Amino acid sequence: MSIIQGVSISCETTPTRMEKNERLKKARIDAGYSTASDAARALDVKIATYSHHESGDRDFKDDAGRRYARRFGVDFVWLMHGEQLKQAARPKANSRFHEGITPDSDKIDWDAFYAADERAQKMQFRMTGGGMVDQDTYDELVLHYYRQELAAKSSKSE
Repeated sequence: MSIIQGVSISCETTPTRMEKNERLKKARIDAGYSTASDAARALDVKIATYSHHESGDRDFKDDAGRRYARRFGVDFVWLMHGEQLKQAARPKANSRFHEGITPDSDKIDWDAFYAADERAQKMQFRMTGGGMVDQDTYDELVLHYYRQELAAKSSKSE
């Protein structure tokens, strides 16, 4: 059961629901690492630890998920929960909400920002049962929804 089940969000999901470890393996292969041990060395983590995460023998938490998502150039929310942005809207490797899209930026679309922030707050509530996620996770959620908002606006104008 997904921790985001029942949340009304407009995004694409993979046709066949992949497990988190399967998404990790796909991300590694798509990033050009032919073996789990090659990826572990690039990530500077123990080979056994990474291999257990990829095989599904052990789950991995948000901090490891962020590290994997950045190295492999995939969306953090997709890696951890299976939600997927359209290819053109996916963030690049090492992207962070506060490194380029900040509220004091003159390029920000304020309507999209506030809509994304509201959606991130709702998701945070669902993920924690009313509590708060750490700041990095919240930033990733806002970035995820901000890019969705921009993609939706772009598709409407075409």
